[in-house]
Amino acid sequence: MEDRGGRAGHIAVHDDVVMALAAWTAFQVPGVVGLGGRGGVWRHFASGAARAVHVEHRPEGLALEVPVAVRYGASIPTVADTVAHQVSRSLHELAGIDPVRVTTRVVGVDRPDPAE
Repeated sequence: MEDRGGRAGHIAVHDDVVMALAAWTAFQVPGVVGLGGRGGVWRHFASGAARAVHVEHRPEGLALEVPVAVRYGASIPTVADTVAHQVSRSLHELAGIDPVRVTTRVVGVDRPDPAE
């Protein structure tokens, strides 16, 4: 849980909210076709997809790992960098959290369907 002090008092943002915001944001990045983990790859935003995001509380602050599957033909470095940047920006804007690190881990490439 990420704790913040503010003018109105103390704000605590639960890890589940941080994971959901990160997952939702990752799905908005062009080239991302799913979020994955040991339980498989989710093609749509769902609670399982949010649980694929790993949140770590370090002494210096919050760190996240976002596992994504990318569309075949997309630039993996570009997609990974965009995910990390957008997740960091989203957490700052929506929850007031500035993560010390957002790592994008590419867990798969979505191959085109030969019938297409």
